[in-house]
Amino acid sequence: MKSGANIVASNKIKHLREKQGISQEVAADKIGVSRPFYALLEQGKREPTIGQLYKLATLLGVDISDITTGIDARTSFIDYKKFKDLISACIRFGADPDGKITKTKLAKLVYFSDFTWYFHNGESITNAMYRNIPKGPVADDYFRAVDELYEKQAIAIEPKGQALMISAVESVQSSSLSSEELDLIQKVCSKWQGRSTDDIVEFTHNQNPWKSSAPGTMIPYETILSESEDNLY
Repeated sequence: MKSGANIVASNKIKHLREKQGISQEVAADKIGVSRPFYALLEQGKREPTIGQLYKLATLLGVDISDITTGIDARTSFIDYKKFKDLISACIRFGADPDGKITKTKLAKLVYFSDFTWYFHNGESITNAMYRNIPKGPVADDYFRAVDELYEKQAIAIEPKGQALMISAVESVQSSSLSSEELDLIQKVCSKWQGRSTDDIVEFTHNQNPWKSSAPGTMIPYETILSESEDNLY
């Protein structure tokens, strides 16, 4: 991970905060850090977590990309190995009896897993950044990761009508995922096994993360905290 001085546009954060009349004390409290730590963050001397960065963007009323420098914040924070392992685990646990799952449904199982883990643990599994698109939340790195898994022949992709069906080519244990993470992923996938893609998309449309974010913008993980536990996935 790159240093905070390279990731956070500290001068812009200070400008936006002062423009809105928000004190450092209030900003620090909102993102869950001490005021001295926050002051160092504005000076570019401390590095925020992805959760703190999301909270700060929400507080300032901007998109997360508006308070970062030219560096791609996704590659700065995401654990890309775990992200690809999460995709593989969702195929393994969430595919239909024929071993296949639609690309869209798979994306939703990945989203549910990351956000549900955040609900219970205050952090996500992968630190991936999810965006509000018409078919529900999807991680920005999802399509790239699926393409890479296909190129490495770890998965197969075949068209079925207007859908793309994904299946695992090789069964690989995801060593980067903990047993607790795998248990959660399996629970998420089991609930949706046999359910249609339209059903899972509609479910995400009725959740606060998608409803509370504008189309095309990043979805803060914190938005899942307002959901009831039985409506996480």
